[in-house]
Amino acid sequence: SGRDEMVHIARSMCEAAQAEQIDARNIDEAAVERLLAEAHSSLELALVLQFCDESLLGSLPPWQIRNSHFIHLGSLRRLTPARLHSALLEFDSLHQRHGT
Repeated sequence: SGRDEMVHIARSMCEAAQAEQIDARNIDEAAVERLLAEAHSSLELALVLQFCDESLLGSLPPWQIRNSHFIHLGSLRRLTPARLHSALLEFDSLHQRHGT
């Protein structure tokens, strides 16, 4: 999960600082961002289609969905081609994506 990964990164940075491999004063948001990018190839999702009745993030890490546009489509069993097409048109019509 995202939480476990953040704990792993924090632990790794602390151990590296203790072993004098990095300077603890250089541990900041940018350093964490670099480690996350190395682990995930900086993948950020532009669109997240959710096929469930609840608005859940599941196991999506927050750093990958911070700018994602979410469209809740309800149960996959009730999805129609027309509704999916409508959702894709909605996403295509966005001019500025800041996460919704």
